Amino acid sequence: MTSPSELMNKVNRKTLHMVLLTMATGGLYLLLWLYKTNQHLREATGQEACSETYIIWMFVCTGLSGMFINDEQLALEIAAGLLSIAALVLQIVWAFNARRILLAFAHANNQIHFRMNGFNTFVLNLYYINYCINELGETDQRQQPVYSQAMQP
Repeated sequence: MTSPSELMNKVNRKTLHMVLLTMATGGLYLLLWLYKTNQHLREATGQEACSETYIIWMFVCTGLSGMFINDEQLALEIAAGLLSIAALVLQIVWAFNARRILLAFAHANNQIHFRMNGFNTFVLNLYYINYCINELGETDQRQQPVYSQAMQP
């Protein structure tokens, strides 16, 4: 198990940058972030938010919905909408799993006052998880004792 500040450094993304990159890449960056963050959470906490197969299905739903969205056939447009909803539901479920892991991780690292809002997790899902990872790491860094060069032997 690593410290929260090490997890923050591994994820290494400000939430505003994440939003801008997601808009610039048409949502692809968000999927890449989710895949890498799932790995970092597993390495840092020893718990898995979801399996890689789960994430692959999220990618499939997102990719197929993007492929079908501009089709002239009504059936394919409906399928695109349903696949988009499925991908969103999968993201929300992942976000709540990550929330549970982050809360347990914070309490294991003596940050008993760390809280995560369920409503924000539902509405902002992956962006809120990124924000909380950064907040958890910054709080951990503030709690670390600072040693000056003069005090070291």
